[in-house]
Amino acid sequence: MKQFRTLITIVVLMLSSIAVSAQTSVETLTIGVLVTDADINADHATEIRQAVQLAIDEINDAGGVDNANNSDIYRLQAVFKDVANADEVAQAIAELTQEGAIAILGPESNALLPDLSNLEVPLLTMGSGLDGIYHQTSEFVYQLRANDDTLARIALLFAVEELNAEDLAVISADSRYGQIATNAILEDVAELDDVDLILDRTRNNTSDVSAIVADIVNDNPDTILVADRFDNFVGFMDELSASEWSGELVYLYDNTDLVTVSVNDDIDLYSLSIWFNLADDQMSDDFVDLYAETYGEMPSTLGVLYYDGLNLINAGLASAGDDRVALSNWFDVNADYTGVQGNYTAGNDSGELIRSAFVLQVVDGRLEEEQRYSFELDTFTVVSQ
Repeated sequence: MKQFRTLITIVVLMLSSIAVSAQTSVETLTIGVLVTDADINADHATEIRQAVQLAIDEINDAGGVDNANNSDIYRLQAVFKDVANADEVAQAIAELTQEGAIAILGPESNALLPDLSNLEVPLLTMGSGLDGIYHQTSEFVYQLRANDDTLARIALLFAVEELNAEDLAVISADSRYGQIATNAILEDVAELDDVDLILDRTRNNTSDVSAIVADIVNDNPDTILVADRFDNFVGFMDELSASEWSGELVYLYDNTDLVTVSVNDDIDLYSLSIWFNLADDQMSDDFVDLYAETYGEMPSTLGVLYYDGLNLINAGLASAGDDRVALSNWFDVNADYTGVQGNYTAGNDSGELIRSAFVLQVVDGRLEEEQRYSFELDTFTVVSQ
């Protein structure tokens, strides 16, 4: 009798399994990935592919994406497209759209973005994002990193709260991103009682550098905020370090070569980074360990962006399903995901899905974490200190 009951139980379980299988639809979804042409930067191309495949393997090995709205299970596959310029990006987007991609990651630089006004598929870019102009062009465009406005506000907050800045100078490139950063700083300084912006200079060309340094020496601000391309920043620092000025300087952007910049002992140099590979948090530790174990090397910020981007798409598919418009709306209104870079939230019509950054200091030829800020509920909060 006991054996008979056991047999009945096995049959019931088998029938239940068949019924569940019949109700569950397993579908393979394509994620398009725009990859830097290896002829331009082979290391970047390799890291993009590795980070994306790492995330896809994790998701698929865990059973795929379970859609909360029905019984569908999604397995993910990546289709990589090598791109070297805006025309190739436009062609790749058109091909991926035609091939049915549910979302596209990349490119890593906004300089490669073509006209996106006819975009039909969510595009998650890795560039600085400026102030949301790409999302204004198309509601399908989102940024996977803090924009220039956010970075400028973090730099000012750090300068005021941690460096006790009172007399500020802002040096910016003659560009849209430079103007955005400067405007954000001007707006926030206007609300502060004990901080004065005593010098605001825009660099039109490299010949302006000597004149700007002379103004800095003459006006003697205690803290300088710089929003400029890294190659121009290097030349500026060469001249500033050779001058008599001393104080703190915060560079608004991310570059691992910052440790090679000439800095005299009287200048404390800081920079902002959207992610730091020595970040002391569990998500970063787990990602670095997994990436290093899988590929035998350390990841960079680029790997984090593509890895997080794939997992953010995963979270969106689980919530919104495999409709492009519904997925895009999720990014804009309901996005909620904690990744390696930090907390991703709704774009709120700007397309900026995350608003956080590390402040790093150059110390004895290496970068050290000073502070981590995150913009939540309309105010910046200190994540780590």
